[in-house]
Amino acid sequence: MYYKHSDLINMAVKCALKKRSDYNYKKADVLVSNNGLCLICNKAEATEVDHIIPMNKTFCGLDTRSNVQPVCRKCNIIKGGKCHTSYVDPELRQYIDEVVKKAKEFYDSL
Repeated sequence: MYYKHSDLINMAVKCALKKRSDYNYKKADVLVSNNGLCLICNKAEATEVDHIIPMNKTFCGLDTRSNVQPVCRKCNIIKGGKCHTSYVDPELRQYIDEVVKKAKEFYDSL
């Protein structure tokens, strides 16, 4: 079976997020993290919970605590359905990078 490059990356990111197994989170807990400030601009009050890796057909993000961040309305609208994995915590970012690298190597070997 052959996979598109983007499919392999999506699968790798999904596996990285599943590893955290943190599906039970409360919106209120997310909003008060980062001292109640938006994680993107770090200025405005966080009023919304944003999926770092969007839960759409392109990115297939998961609804887990490690995939959500507190944001203000303005930043959430600007970010929209784009994937901002640079906001993922450094430990998870490193794991995602390793999995994506292996997925790319596998894809290139086909």
